[in-house]
Amino acid sequence: MRRTFPAFAAPLLLAAWAASASAQAADTSLVHLGPPGSGTDAFVAWPAGKATAPGVVVIHQWWGLDAQIRDIARRLAREGYVAVVPDLYHGKVATDPERAHVLMRGLEDDVAYSDLAAAVAWLRAEPRVAKRKIGVVGFCMGGGLAQGLDLRNREVAAAVMFYGSPVTDPKQLANLRGPLQAHFGQLDDGIPAAKVEALR
Repeated sequence: MRRTFPAFAAPLLLAAWAASASAQAADTSLVHLGPPGSGTDAFVAWPAGKATAPGVVVIHQWWGLDAQIRDIARRLAREGYVAVVPDLYHGKVATDPERAHVLMRGLEDDVAYSDLAAAVAWLRAEPRVAKRKIGVVGFCMGGGLAQGLDLRNREVAAAVMFYGSPVTDPKQLANLRGPLQAHFGQLDDGIPAAKVEALR
């Protein structure tokens, strides 16, 4: 049976929804990573009501630092994390796959990992994170970078990758700094099952 509400109830329901959303919204800010004149900017979502919290580096997809990845940072903050999203494209954001592909191809590993290391260093220096553990999570393009950061940075306590072509060489995997959780699509031809099994 379909439920209906009186017309006057709609504003009350909207006000209640807005109040609830506001109570759950994470505080956010923009910070600069690295020295002035170089490095990159980052979006930060802060957990409410916590003196200290674990930190997590969030690595964006090939679109760049867009609204969707900012929302993921806010969701992590609502779960109690200080979430920092470095802008690996340095101010550029794609809205169509062709542009995203161009930006991704233009991303240089040494610059990307320098920006990610700066994000880890920023978290380590942040008083609210202090001596708490630091994790990393990445999506699509960022998934591979999340694994790469785990392989390179001793401050990383754990990593989660959602897609991204994984490193499967056992000698390289021996350098993992912390546990790695990886998610792939069973029917994804871009990352075949054999490669996923090699990672496993």
